[in-house]
Amino acid sequence: MRCAAVAAEGKPRLLAVMELGGCPDLVPAARAAGFEVTPCPTMRKALNLLGKVKPDVVAAEFLYGPVYGSRISNFETLMAGMQRHAPDAKLIALLERADAAHLDQLATRFAVFARVYLPADRTVLNETLRTACAPSD
Repeated sequence: MRCAAVAAEGKPRLLAVMELGGCPDLVPAARAAGFEVTPCPTMRKALNLLGKVKPDVVAAEFLYGPVYGSRISNFETLMAGMQRHAPDAKLIALLERADAAHLDQLATRFAVFARVYLPADRTVLNETLRTACAPSD
């Protein structure tokens, strides 16, 4: 599996933002799928890494809650950073089913490649990672 953009360079790059650790299988599954993985424990660090790593895929836990003030979730800042530093990267959202409607609000403004509901089914996770860098038609 290779992204067309990185086929000559080697492995596709995945930035894995795991603030709560809700998907412990993500990093091993991504490595098994052929990704060069940069794990990141906080969104703040992920934002700093976007420009350096230039990921082909970003997989991040979608966190919704009142702690985000005027924002819906932790994704608004991530999505804006992706538009600036990694505009061609695909976003995989890892989320609780109860938060799907909140992600729907953001998906009207920002592209979300795939959703993986927690707890993540390994088959779904593997298939999502496999197709994230499949050539587009």
